[in-house]
Amino acid sequence: LGHSPSANELRKMGRNDLLRACRRVFGSFNKAKLSCGLEVYPYKLTEEEKKITKELAYILGVFYSDGVKSDRWIALVVNDKDFALSFKKALEKQFRKKPKFTTLLCASGYCKKKKVRYKVYLGSKEIVKFLKEFDVNRLLTQDNDIVASFIRGFFDGDGGVSIIKRNRGNLQYERVINFSNGNYKILELIKKMLKKLNIETRKIRTIKEKCYSFELKSGLINYILFYHLIG
Repeated sequence: LGHSPSANELRKMGRNDLLRACRRVFGSFNKAKLSCGLEVYPYKLTEEEKKITKELAYILGVFYSDGVKSDRWIALVVNDKDFALSFKKALEKQFRKKPKFTTLLCASGYCKKKKVRYKVYLGSKEIVKFLKEFDVNRLLTQDNDIVASFIRGFFDGDGGVSIIKRNRGNLQYERVINFSNGNYKILELIKKMLKKLNIETRKIRTIKEKCYSFELKSGLINYILFYHLIG
């Protein structure tokens, strides 16, 4: 080739076997190149990729809810195929990379019976670092569509609709929209964002140790606003 090759160049040449061997022996392809005296060109995010967009807001919402991450990669493993594809599409558009999308057959939670799950995986130390260091409070000053996109990503991961009993003279059943997470501060931020969108919420309550939740206030207007602004 006459230059230090990239991993993508080797893949195009059909040399995935060489990539696997480098990772197995040296721990990473870049470490293998360094041991051979070849130059390493670290990946850096462009200013365009760091720009606050609806896609970045959605990614951050997932990142703080259902996303699984290490220092070198971010992943999402869920039962909802549409959710997985939405996350994949947002990553592709924001960072111009192609995450791996795979279908798995595995048990989840307390259910021992195997079921189909969908996994989105993107390996990038630089992207994970950027997402971890991004101050999500900055989103409060953005346009409503960006705020709504963050809430949508978070809701897809740690939100839901449930039916509960309300004792108001007569025992009634009521459908409620709720958010749950182990991070109290992130739920406070979600409440502030919903308030910015004129959507009213109830107080955050402790469900169990290090697990908190809050609901939207009942009311047709509240639910209509949530449906139209967030989805």
